[in-house]
Parts: sequence; C-alpha cells; structure tokens
Amino acid sequence: FENLGVSHLKTSVDTRNEKGRHYVQLVLDLPGFQAPKRVLSEGEQRIIAIGSFFAELKVSGHQGAAVFDDPVSSLDQFRRGHVARRLVEEASCRQVIVFTHDTVFLAELKVALERASTPHLFQHLTYSQQSAGFVNDGLPWHHQGSKDRIDKLEKLANKLKIDEQTLDITLLEEEVRRVYGRLREVVERAVEEVILGGVLERYNDYVRVPKIADTVGLTAEECKPIIDLYTRVSDWLAGHDKASARGFSVPTANQIKGDIELLRSSLDAIRNRRKADKARAPAVT
Repeated sequence: FENLGVSHLKTSVDTRNEKGRHYVQLVLDLPGFQAPKRVLSEGEQRIIAIGSFFAELKVSGHQGAAVFDDPVSSLDQFRRGHVARRLVEEASCRQVIVFTHDTVFLAELKVALERASTPHLFQHLTYSQQSAGFVNDGLPWHHQGSKDRIDKLEKLANKLKIDEQTLDITLLEEEVRRVYGRLREVVERAVEEVILGGVLERYNDYVRVPKIADTVGLTAEECKPIIDLYTRVSDWLAGHDKASARGFSVPTANQIKGDIELLRSSLDAIRNRRKADKARAPAVT
C-alpha cells in the first residue's frame, strides 16, 4: 500500500473457515463495521485490490507470469504513476503482461521502464471493418519516437515509388499529402527528443533538468536544413489550401525519400556532435 500511495487506508484481514474452506476478507480498520464499498471511492477500491494482489504474489512463492487487464481504470494520474512503477518493479522477478488503452498510463509505464532499464516489448492491436485483433510490433504511430517514425516513413516512400507508376495524379497527390503530413509530425517530435534532448516533453508536467546535459547549441548550418524541410512539408500538408492561380507539381517518391534522408542525416549530425561534446567535457565529481 505504501508503494501504491494508499498507506493512509488502514486495513486488516478477517479470516474464517466454512466446511474446510478457508476464506479471507479485507476490512477497513474503522470504528464499527463499514463495508469498504460504502466508504471508499471506486479508485480507492481498485488500488486496494491491486495492492492485495501484489501482496498475494509476494507470499505465493512462485514466479509465474502476471497478467493485468487495464489495471488503472478509475485511477487518477498520481495513482497511475504508482501502479506503473510497481508493475515495473514486479517485472524484475517475473514476466508481467499489461493490456491497456489508457495513453497516460502507457506514458507512465514507458518512463518507469526507461528509468529502471527493464527489458520490455511493446505491441499494439488494430482492427478492420471485418475483424479485430491484428497484432503489430512496437507502439502506434502517435507513441513512436522519431527514429521509428522515420523508418516507417521510408517504407511508405518505397511503396509510393511503386504506386506512382499507376496512381491517378489526384490520388497520388493525396498520398503525398499524407506522407508529408507525417513527416512534419516527425520533425516536431525530433525537436522535442533530439534538439531539446528530452528536457521538455509534452506528456510530462515537469522539466527534466538533468537532461540539459544532453542539449547542444545549434549552429545556423544545423538549423537551416531542418527549418527548410519543415517549411517544405508544411506546403504539402493536408489542411493548407493552395491558391488556385499557382501551379504545384506533386513531389516524386524519390524527392520524398530525399527529404526523409535529409531529416535523418541532420538529426544524426546533431547526435554525433552531442556525443563528441560530452566526450570532450571534463568529468564532474
């Protein structure tokens, strides 16, 4: 309960035997008898159940896998963090499988896993109009980092190179808009991850001050290709209306692949200079 942030809820265990069966009930330590469901919120009841389950695992003496199906429903953001850290702690001694559709909880899990350097695997499920349950490796697009997104965009560009031989020009333009829209998203995510070094993250409600050691001062030469690329993809982004009097030629798949490679090489250059600067920096004692 202390690990889950509910140590203020005082409980005890009431046991009884009926016809050779042993029953255990968790009761609140309050004057007079009160059923927990009459006193506690739904979230408090859920966190007590989770804590009791972890306690049962602790004394069970086995290391079998534990499966959690949306364990944080009805919990606020503070208790989500407690549960995420406790799940990662449990993963040090057994396999822990977590199903969730809660994106805030997912972000909490990612932070806890990274801080504990715990080996892990992400997968996500998708569906179609006909069926559901398609298993995909990695996280959905909106939860992927810039490296994974660039890899995915390269695959889209390779597919577009094949499709551009047969697609109607209007359909081709729609595909180009979609790819460039995604490329702009990658640029914005890379600013957060690479250029700012993770100091500021849109999910976190605090500034990660220790990460300032990973930031670098950018030169004009390093900024220009990224800014130019961002402007170029914004011109083709779906949602920006084009002046009818102007003529626009649809970028080819090779041009798109070139823009993707430009972003990759620009970010790699920043990462490499960061590593070189850290290697030259005097040790801090």
